[in-house]
Amino acid sequence: MLASEIELAALRSQFVATSEEIAKDLSLLAGRIDEEPTELRQLQLAAATEIAVAQERLRLEADRLEGPTERRVAIMQAVLEAQQAAQLQIGVIIKRHRPSTLLQADLDEQLANIARQLEVSAASRLADAPSAIADQHPRNRWSGPQRQVDFCRATVRQRRSALRPFLR
Repeated sequence: MLASEIELAALRSQFVATSEEIAKDLSLLAGRIDEEPTELRQLQLAAATEIAVAQERLRLEADRLEGPTERRVAIMQAVLEAQQAAQLQIGVIIKRHRPSTLLQADLDEQLANIARQLEVSAASRLADAPSAIADQHPRNRWSGPQRQVDFCRATVRQRRSALRPFLR
């Protein structure tokens, strides 16, 4: 039990550190946004807003972890994976305003890999969760880890679709 608590504390620490990096990247983007053409500025502003909103949702998910430690660790890992997808997205926006076709293909592949890894790791963590989770009342079944995993998957898909305008 102690090892799980230590792992959860490490995941929370990583979440905070990544949140700070994303906040710095958003500030950097905001500082450079006035230099961009109007059309690109609007796309970047929309993407930055979407990332900031997603970060807030992920923070709320991380703050409301409930249940057995193993379940909280599994959810926190899924939240971190979604956060890393957001970090990738903001990094691409900052580093390259108009990526080449090669970069677009590479980015599509990276995002697809992230989505696949998220699905596999979330499914395995849910399968490994204690039987107490399975004993939850059916009415609450979708309010627990499955809803959080679905949220994280949706976040990865949103990141991918939000990058499309920058890759043209």
